[in-house]
Amino acid sequence: MWKVVFYTTARGESPVTEYVNKLTDFEQVRIDIKIKLLKEYGTTLRPPQIGQIDAKLWELRPYQFRIFYFLYSEMTYMIVHVCRKQSQKTKIQDKKLAIKRMKEFTAKV
Repeated sequence: MWKVVFYTTARGESPVTEYVNKLTDFEQVRIDIKIKLLKEYGTTLRPPQIGQIDAKLWELRPYQFRIFYFLYSEMTYMIVHVCRKQSQKTKIQDKKLAIKRMKEFTAKV
């Protein structure tokens, strides 16, 4: 089984957790279901469940949300950003923020 962890800032804050906690219970359940799929199936998940953003960054697609993640270690994914999808294309700002957080984290390791 795969493990999923959430991005944490240097100050110990988790913007991903904070964002998800502000959603309705129904939305939280939808996100949780997709994260459980990622834990169970890992690299065998395929579109439309996931999409590749760049060489290392992927997005999980629970309904109207996008969950950006990357392979953090051998059997662990790190979720770096969650956003509500408001159009056909995911916003460039959301992609850039996810890539920035991924790079910040991998630079520390």
